[in-house]
Amino acid sequence: MGRTARSAEWRREAWAAVGVLVSELALPVLTLGLPGDRHSVTGRVLDLWRGAGEPGHLSLRQLVDDPPTLTALAGAAVFVCENPAVVSAAADRLGPTPPADPGDAPSVASRDPH
Repeated sequence: MGRTARSAEWRREAWAAVGVLVSELALPVLTLGLPGDRHSVTGRVLDLWRGAGEPGHLSLRQLVDDPPTLTALAGAAVFVCENPAVVSAAADRLGPTPPADPGDAPSVASRDPH
C-alpha cells in the first residue's frame, strides 16, 4: 500500500514536515523483555514488565520526555514483530525474567507500528 494524499501515513508526514506531532500517544510501541534502568520512570516500568514477563506499551511521549537508558542493549539482538499475538505467545513461553544487569541482553522486543 503506497502513500496517497488520503492515507494516514501521508497525513502524519505532512503534519510532521511543518513541525506538528499528530499524537504522542496514538502509536505505542509494544515491548517484551527490554531491560530498563533505575534512572527514569520509563526504565523502571520496563524492568517491572521484564521481571513479570509481561508485554508493555510505551508511548512516544514516554520515550521522548523520560527516555530509558538502554545501555544493556549494546551489541544485543533486538527482535521486531508487528503481530501482538506473536508477542503474547512469546511472553507465555519465555515467562518472567530477573531484573536486568548492565551486561544482560533482552530476550525479545517487539514493536507495533499501528
